[in-house]
Amino acid sequence: MLQRTGASIGTALVAVLYTGHLAGTSTPRQAADAFRYANWWLFAGACLLMLPAYLLARAERKARPGRAAIPTAQTA
Repeated sequence: MLQRTGASIGTALVAVLYTGHLAGTSTPRQAADAFRYANWWLFAGACLLMLPAYLLARAERKARPGRAAIPTAQTA
């Protein structure tokens, strides 16, 4: 449920970024600059959200009781 909601909100934000910066462009160069600007914001947001995602995954891994070791080629 949260992934669907987050994806919908993310898609709406991307659309707003693109349309907001594409409004009033008259040349292909200006349109390319608008896309470049929006894509840098998307990249920065993705980088910013990687840290909390990593910390959450690490906390969940530590809290999981009875972790079984994944067999590797050496132990199998």
